[in-house]
Amino acid sequence: MGDKARDDLEWMPPDSCLETAGPAVTSERERAPMRQDIDIVREAVAVHLEVDVHSIHGEQNLRRDLGLTALALVMIALDLEDLELLSIPFEPLNNVDTVADLAKLVSRARADAAGVHPMLSPH
Repeated sequence: MGDKARDDLEWMPPDSCLETAGPAVTSERERAPMRQDIDIVREAVAVHLEVDVHSIHGEQNLRRDLGLTALALVMIALDLEDLELLSIPFEPLNNVDTVADLAKLVSRARADAAGVHPMLSPH
């Protein structure tokens, strides 16, 4: 076969290859690795307080150390609901003391949304 004939030919994958290809990933969120709930909460608290996320730590008390009010905590929970597409119950917010406690509440809300429930302790 001459060079001219070779240039006119273009290889195309079989239709079956095209059909089995998965969907293209388009959003930045889909490409990013799954972040841990503690990191998501730290970021939400930092945004609310308008401080650097590195200044927020899991052991910090939301009220005493960070000066958050009950209303501010509800606002952060609403932001987390929007950000993570979760439904976070407000009643347990009364028992949330630390950033890590809030992250646990987000984790429970995520498990509830997924229909995953941890086994109950027999005690």
